[in-house]
Amino acid sequence: LAQRLGGHRLEFFERVAAAMRDFGAILLTGPAGAKLELMEHLRASHPAVAKAVSAVEPADHPSEGELLARARAYFKAADRLVR
Repeated sequence: LAQRLGGHRLEFFERVAAAMRDFGAILLTGPAGAKLELMEHLRASHPAVAKAVSAVEPADHPSEGELLARARAYFKAADRLVR
């Protein structure tokens, strides 16, 4: 996987993984295949972070407000399922 990613993308994925290291739950979203490549990288190199990913969903360049609304709705629904 590292060979396929190339230096800049691998470095970016490493920085993202480090930033998410202590997150309890993660909604991974984004355009095209980038989110899937990141998830593959997390599974291969950061399994503890990968386990925190609750869902991987498509989103084509959402605004910050759209992204926050989507995350709030997702985790609110997920919280209802746990109770």
